[in-house]
Amino acid sequence: DEQLEEAKKQLQEKQQQFTEASEARVEAAALEPIRQDFRPPTPHLQEADAAEAAQPSPAVETPAARDAREQEEARVERQRRRDEREEERQREVERKAQHREQQREKDRL
Repeated sequence: DEQLEEAKKQLQEKQQQFTEASEARVEAAALEPIRQDFRPPTPHLQEADAAEAAQPSPAVETPAARDAREQEEARVERQRRRDEREEERQREVERKAQHREQQREKDRL
């Protein structure tokens, strides 16, 4: 009887784990299109992906090719940082404008 009860308990636990895993997979699959909408590929990421895909195997890479690749990687990284700084500046401008608008509304009342 104890073994039967233990077996039932283990079966219930396995069923629960399976159900939770199935629900998580279904939820993840349902959310993936939404995630894709909120993560559009940025130009510098697309460039980095293209540069990475175009790279030959490091074992056959010539010094000149390695230098060119490293320069391209550095250029992409600089552009990424510029884009991030610009996005941050834009967020700051929007934040300040929103703050000024709230202050005007507050002063008006």
